[in-house]
Amino acid sequence: MAIVAMIFFGGCETYHEKPINPRAVANAISRPDLSHIQISAARLQHPIFKPINIDLSNGLSADEAAVMAVILNPQLRTIRDQKGIANAQVLQAGLLPNPQLSLSLEIPFGAGTADKTTAGGLGLSWDIFSLITRHSRVSAARRTARSVDLAVAWKEWQVAEKAKLEFYRLLFAKQQNSISRKLMHTYEKFHDLMRKGLAMGQVTVLDVSESQYALKGAKEMLLRSHEEAAAARLALNRAIGLPPQQSLPLEKHVEMGLPLALPPQKQLVEGLQRTRLDLVALRLEYSSQEAHLKEAIQGQFPKISISLSGARDTDAIKTISPSITIGLPFFNHNQGKIAIERATRQKLYDQYLARLFKARADVARIYQSILHTQRQLDLKSKLIREIKQTARVYMDASMSGILRRVDYYNTLIKLYQAQLNRLNKEKHLAELGVALELATGWYGIAPRPQALSRESSKTKGEGK
Repeated sequence: MAIVAMIFFGGCETYHEKPINPRAVANAISRPDLSHIQISAARLQHPIFKPINIDLSNGLSADEAAVMAVILNPQLRTIRDQKGIANAQVLQAGLLPNPQLSLSLEIPFGAGTADKTTAGGLGLSWDIFSLITRHSRVSAARRTARSVDLAVAWKEWQVAEKAKLEFYRLLFAKQQNSISRKLMHTYEKFHDLMRKGLAMGQVTVLDVSESQYALKGAKEMLLRSHEEAAAARLALNRAIGLPPQQSLPLEKHVEMGLPLALPPQKQLVEGLQRTRLDLVALRLEYSSQEAHLKEAIQGQFPKISISLSGARDTDAIKTISPSITIGLPFFNHNQGKIAIERATRQKLYDQYLARLFKARADVARIYQSILHTQRQLDLKSKLIREIKQTARVYMDASMSGILRRVDYYNTLIKLYQAQLNRLNKEKHLAELGVALELATGWYGIAPRPQALSRESSKTKGEGK
């Protein structure tokens, strides 16, 4: 009995409770440990991202934000759980049905049974039909598991790109806040100058009112930039998977790598079926469906089971009875399942073509938008250089009188407004770069912020 118990129950799983309670939830969503993040980032295995060394001593970079999102984002936990399910399905697909053991007794009783003995039988049977379809079934499950792995990697890529996008938005919001503050201070000086000019009779009350109204608008713009920066900070934390109250400083003294260094459009389009992990995953899913269709076709064969039994009748005569059972496929040739699997294969085929078509169209649209935006950015940069030259001329002559100083401040206001307009275009271009990376699965298109030395950043800031 002990041996029988070990055979029947030795490989059985046991139940372990996993409750959802406040303590378990608090531990799961607690603030992540930096050392754990650094180790995970250094050991990262991903088809697109490479392992990196996370060093937050100089602030958070775009690549660090992307990799941290892959490690920490809680939405990815549920996506990765699909990998466990797919691997379990591979295990299930390879299992064969258990043999069946039967035991029977026939106890004689009543008149005329004095010379009779107890009859009994022992039988062992097994359904061998599962051997016919096992190869196709296991092959389909394995391809599905590989497809799920790539689908998860593609979702991780999307989450990482979302974090990178929010990083750029926060970075631009900070830059916009800086320029808006300079613009407001300029409007304050301009308004003070207009009030002095009114006292000297060189400007009108209407001019003073207009400068006061413009100053109010500049203050409101600065307040909006503060709100946008705060919202961008929360969005970045959410994309990475950090608590809302946690604040990671961004890299100091960085410059966006604009304009974008674009690969040829033809190269991006022709590489879509290789770089888009979702397309690769869909091809594997289609291959898995091919195996399911083969399994359904193999299911047309009759169901076969074999058995071997031994018996002893009431006259103590012993017999051995081998037998084979074959199902007669008069009505059910598995045609229903074959039709379902064939239609599912066609659906996946059309879905792949539709997704590839959309990806090519998206790449073409985003690529042209990037070229158009870069041309606009060149024009705005040229306009800023011209305004700077005009500002230098007025600055040299600003000491000759109030009206000259008014011209100087007007030019300076135009300069800051032009810089804000160019900053919006730079932000749009960075977003397009991320969108093109998402559409192609091609890493390295989005701008790469590069750290500047403190001296060079100061010089660059003075020239603006």
